[in-house]
Amino acid sequence: MIERWHASLLAEGHAAELVRACGAVPEESRTCAVDLAEGQARQVQGDWAGALECLRHADPTDPAVAWRMGMIYYHRGDYKAALSTFEPAGGCDSSSPAHTRSRPPSPSSRSSDRAMLLAWSASARWLVGESAEATRLAEQALALATLCEDERAAACAHTALAMVTHDAGDGAGSERHSALALAAAESAGDLLLSARVLANRAANRVEEARYEEAIADSDLSVRRADLVGAPVNAAIALHNRAEALMGLGRLDEALADFQRARDLFSRVGSDKLGHPLAGIGKVHLERGELMHARIGFENSLKHAEQLQNSHLTQTALAGLARVHAVDDPALAVRLAERAVAAGCGSSRVDALLAAGWVWAETGDRARAGAYARSAREAAAGRRDRAMMAEALELSAFTVAESSGERAELLASAAEIWARIGSPVGVARNAFARARLNGSGLHAAERALRRAGIRGPHSSGAGLLRAITLLDHGAARFCVLGAVRLSRRGSAVEWQSRKARDLLTWLACQRGRPVAREAAMEILWPGEDPTSCSNRLSVALSTVRSVLDPQREFGPGEFVRADKYSIQLVGLRTDVEEFLSAAAEALASQDEDLLVAAEARYTGDVCEDSPYAEWLEPLREEARAVHQALLRELAALAQEADDPDRAVRYLLRLLERDSYDEAAHLDLVRTLTGARRHGEARRRYRLYAEAMRELDVEPVPLSLT
Repeated sequence: MIERWHASLLAEGHAAELVRACGAVPEESRTCAVDLAEGQARQVQGDWAGALECLRHADPTDPAVAWRMGMIYYHRGDYKAALSTFEPAGGCDSSSPAHTRSRPPSPSSRSSDRAMLLAWSASARWLVGESAEATRLAEQALALATLCEDERAAACAHTALAMVTHDAGDGAGSERHSALALAAAESAGDLLLSARVLANRAANRVEEARYEEAIADSDLSVRRADLVGAPVNAAIALHNRAEALMGLGRLDEALADFQRARDLFSRVGSDKLGHPLAGIGKVHLERGELMHARIGFENSLKHAEQLQNSHLTQTALAGLARVHAVDDPALAVRLAERAVAAGCGSSRVDALLAAGWVWAETGDRARAGAYARSAREAAAGRRDRAMMAEALELSAFTVAESSGERAELLASAAEIWARIGSPVGVARNAFARARLNGSGLHAAERALRRAGIRGPHSSGAGLLRAITLLDHGAARFCVLGAVRLSRRGSAVEWQSRKARDLLTWLACQRGRPVAREAAMEILWPGEDPTSCSNRLSVALSTVRSVLDPQREFGPGEFVRADKYSIQLVGLRTDVEEFLSAAAEALASQDEDLLVAAEARYTGDVCEDSPYAEWLEPLREEARAVHQALLRELAALAQEADDPDRAVRYLLRLLERDSYDEAAHLDLVRTLTGARRHGEARRRYRLYAEAMRELDVEPVPLSLT
């Protein structure tokens, strides 16, 4: 039964049953087919070590063994190991030795295994940036699969060809190969293979800004992967759905999918983990939460460089360049140039755009303009409309302000954003034009908040950052998220860590005068106050010079000090702006004010200083106010019978506190009421797991 039906059993989702059946075969009766079947079934389940153990007696030069073993490394994300496994069998012909535990396979099965080997090799070559070799191998695989009439091998070959043709800018060819791959997989009755084809097609459609179609493909791929018990395939589909949700401005849902994909990859030990980590970085970057964005991209880069994955390396480097443009422009330039040099392919446009925005940040319009032109050409070649819109926006900031061309370029970008249905792109572009025109700014800012973007002051390199640099206002101190000081739109570099800590501590006192001795104890704990007095005076002088380097204001404008106390006055801080806006919004119950206030919360107070006890009172106050805003917004959305909006705010609550039982249950009820039953059950399972971690009995699903 195993020898004859294992492929069908796997295709129909019976991996667990197949593993049990193979385990019941006595060692003396096991054949090659049993080893291969159990190895492949364990690979589907994400049991990499068990899968490799099943194949350890096999001949690695046998194509039947090589493609299955290489596929294990492929799904783990270790493409170098996959290629080193594929290559020894790559030159084998029909006279290749058979596995020692079985009778020689038929010529037909040899040809099928050879076709599968070539197809998987093509996919791995594409992922390491070798498109020409990938094309050659995929075409050979398709020819051989056609000759031996193997639909599974044909589906794998068409999938590889869909990847390379899309990379070459042939969208129609990619769609045709995807359709043929799906038809072959479904004709073979292979749910697992069709899940892979759908996920790949979704990724291509995301790039073409066909977001609704990509979500439909991803939904179906997730369901089929769940049916066959294939966590890696489910994670890939979730990642692609998250990319599509981002394109539609559904940032909170996108973040939840990226996190689920991350957790699945982590659970099975797949190095594909770097992809959702980069996705998490992109969501936080889009929302203006730069510290969380940096962490996501840095972790993603570690995986990408370890695996020599050029596509992921470019994505992570480009994201980091945008983040560091705010606090270290020189580092941002180096990161952006590395991203551009990392290779060609699907991530190159993103790298070109990051480099353009970073050079614009430094004031080098010529280099920024060159990158903008390259990005426009590359985006056009790939039919990537979202990237084309951003490239037009970058071009707008490389031309003379008085030429009138800037307004035309921004208007052209706005048309593209509207055409592809991207509320984030539309809102961002509208805000930039309102800022330049000096009219309609309040309405544009409100739309920006509703799109889930925190605001220009907290954005990485891009359109909103470019707009921020036009603001020549006074100094502004931010403690929500990472600590940073900006003056006239640009980040201020601190020469003294003690001066930075002093300003942060004073900001957390919320304008109250505090004793000098208290400041000395915070900065130099346990030291003699007498010896610290002069050092405190130096730190105060440094703070004043950083806040007012041109000495445009009097000595008491920002920091007032006498022999006994110190007080921070007149300095704009984001936490005070947030708390003030939140108080007004909660008192008025005005939804627009609530949305605007919630968007000001870019992270917990001083997230880059998590262990300072003196931060806790302000941190907890701001966090509690933010949660109150989210609960109120979720309640208003439920009253308005708008489940999508309610889900967004409930997910944001759980993002901040994964043990919030009320938010979990509200989310399950909201999804059930919207007839999104599959999602409701998945969210209930997450709720039950969280409660069990706290030793709390979860509410039964029937009572939610």
